Amino acid sequence: MSKAFYITAAPVGAVPKYLDPLEPKFISGLLLDNLVPDAKIAETLQILKREGWETAPAGGLLLQAGYDECLRRDDFARLNESQQAKSFHALEAAGWRVGNGVWQSPRPQADMSRACLLPRALLESLSSRQLQRQLVLLLTTFGWECNMHGDLEWRLERLSSYLPADMVEQIRSDAPAVFNALLEAGWGVCEPGLWQPGKARSPHLPLTTERIVSDSTQSALAGAAVIHLHTRDMQDLSSLRIPGLGADIATGSQRNQIVLEQYEDIVPAMRRAAPETLLNLSTSARGDRSASQSPLRRAHLKPYAGAAAPEIASLSPGAVVFQVGGGYDNPNAFLAEQLRHFRQAGVRPEIEVFNHTITENAVTLYRKPLEESGLPVLFMLVAGVDQHRRDPVSGELDDDSLIGGASRKEIAKLLLQEEETATAAAARLAADQLRPTVETLRRHFLNCRISLLFPGAMHAILADVAIALQLDGIRVGLEDGLNLLDPLVPGGIRKARGTAEQVKALRLELEDKGYRILSAEEVRRDLDMRVQPALAAAAPADAETI
Repeated sequence: MSKAFYITAAPVGAVPKYLDPLEPKFISGLLLDNLVPDAKIAETLQILKREGWETAPAGGLLLQAGYDECLRRDDFARLNESQQAKSFHALEAAGWRVGNGVWQSPRPQADMSRACLLPRALLESLSSRQLQRQLVLLLTTFGWECNMHGDLEWRLERLSSYLPADMVEQIRSDAPAVFNALLEAGWGVCEPGLWQPGKARSPHLPLTTERIVSDSTQSALAGAAVIHLHTRDMQDLSSLRIPGLGADIATGSQRNQIVLEQYEDIVPAMRRAAPETLLNLSTSARGDRSASQSPLRRAHLKPYAGAAAPEIASLSPGAVVFQVGGGYDNPNAFLAEQLRHFRQAGVRPEIEVFNHTITENAVTLYRKPLEESGLPVLFMLVAGVDQHRRDPVSGELDDDSLIGGASRKEIAKLLLQEEETATAAAARLAADQLRPTVETLRRHFLNCRISLLFPGAMHAILADVAIALQLDGIRVGLEDGLNLLDPLVPGGIRKARGTAEQVKALRLELEDKGYRILSAEEVRRDLDMRVQPALAAAAPADAETI
């Protein structure tokens, strides 16, 4: 029988954020300077910056339809008399016209029947493949989708898309016919303002319980045997209104947080929708020391009303330290409590190996506790991310990444070449960097199961590296990367429409290479995790106060 892999799907994650495709993507400086009260402008700009908005010089292109871009008397009521007079003058100078007390924007709304299609042939007439990639990635971040012919389509009732001035100039220089075609389709040249580039955002990221269950179920149907889940705290969700913009802008941190009420809905719903699928709940935390040691990080590992406890949960026996900031601590006393709770709840830890320190701790201090928590021991290599060890005396950071910084840079350079030989070289380099870690884990845990995840662009070599290292599982999903390699679309890459698409693509790639994908039922047998009968909701006997 051929070698087989199991797939873990990670549809939510801790870092990426949702971008509403129906929200405006450009704010004119005219509106900010003249319709936001002087006392509120600094606060408004701070909120927008926190939400990822960036300065947009003149010369960008905006395509917009379906927005009521007008100003009414109430919009001026918040302004003092001098600012009102200033705003009236500025609006008239910019071409706004007033009638019946309503000011109308001079910007024409695009004709949706003409604007909603960008043909593949048009985009491929750009000679620069890199420019094609940038354009398609930006548009699919906004919510454009690829059809069966490789064209980009807009399928929603409102449309707002913006191309920054530097990209517009590249398009104009590379292919004037493409620039002219955009103008004919309704794209208009913009004044200075702010724009939303959607960095680390996706219009397809599921944040509500309904969407999380739906995306997880679709991922299971696509071939995932395990679903790795996070929840987000949406309590600070609010909206920002800029007069004349035509729609509000959602604000909020979308903070990674264990939300017990959400899991009360998610776990039973997943048991009903995909009863064989194994659930793997994140225990990660973001914040200060109290957050990293909070009992909330295990409170969701329990039986649920009408549903058994999750089979697996994440655990890292060591600190997770990102050089750019963030991460979380896992002190020994906290880990002892976590492992005790895992055993009582019947939950198997999956050790997320972010760095070499975690590897060392797993095979020494925590070898026996991990084996006592269930066999085979499970590992997930969180590879391709920067990790650092903090010196306890000086506080200085040393590189502790599974793949060193220099090698990560070399891999990135090779992948940018988009050549088969360069991609193969990137995969070999990554495998060589990870092989000592894999060999160490195999040597100390003879029957362990090791999976692999890569972030972002390294998805391109995920399967090849897992095969080279003879691993057991692979994780993919919007948590780890928002894009999907797609030869049908100009530039060969776009935003994934969800984790299920990424799971399907990985499954087809592995099958094409001659590898079989294990079903959830097969993974349960292999990991000795039988489907548990429905249980009444119950907390462990020594449940702590959260």
